[in-house]
Amino acid sequence: MAADRLLLRNLVFRGRLGVGEEERAGAQEIEVDLELEVDADRAAASDSIGDTVDYMAIAARVGAVVREADARLVEHLASRIADEVLTDERVRGVTVELRKRAAALPGLLARAGVRLVRP
Repeated sequence: MAADRLLLRNLVFRGRLGVGEEERAGAQEIEVDLELEVDADRAAASDSIGDTVDYMAIAARVGAVVREADARLVEHLASRIADEVLTDERVRGVTVELRKRAAALPGLLARAGVRLVRP
């Protein structure tokens, strides 16, 4: 079976994420990219929304996770997102890439993030 991928790129949500006082003072923009491992054969043949993963619903659920989370580490939040996405039985695996502004870091680093892969 082919390793088909459904891609959701540049999702932006607001949530609380970070260790430092400045980061935790309020919600910040958190960027999320998702790569869902799916079997796209049926949807490709039928052209029916009922035969594919509803990516709008996935995006809404991920947004809820980010908004409700009060995470300190990018790894923790990305793992929670992966767990939520994998509750859809049509998703066989997921890669989550999460980025946040790196306000507390010195130098030229604009973003800090993580990429988690869950089969």
